[in-house]
Amino acid sequence: MDLTAANEYFSTRLNSAVWDAASDTDKTKALTTAENQLADYEDMVESTRFNKAVCEQAIWLLAGDKRAELQKSGVASSSIGSLSETYNLRHDPTIASQAWAFLRGPGLKAGGLR
Repeated sequence: MDLTAANEYFSTRLNSAVWDAASDTDKTKALTTAENQLADYEDMVESTRFNKAVCEQAIWLLAGDKRAELQKSGVASSSIGSLSETYNLRHDPTIASQAWAFLRGPGLKAGGLR
């Protein structure tokens, strides 16, 4: 996905301030990372839906998400009182919920493939 196409997508998307504020270098890095993270799904959906998913994953990466970082590390739950953490040893890749919405299609369900 190229930067021009992504900028066009975000020009009509509500709540895209994070994208608008990012440098072209960071936007390109986010798009490349997002495309790499979603590459396994590319052949499972039509290209328009895949490109929208890449854009959504890219803006999600730019926004940063502390909870997602914990999930990527395998933390399934944590508590403050009496300090407790639970780890999921088989955690799924962290993908933005809106990216999943675009990836869902025939044979693809949230959380995995059928």
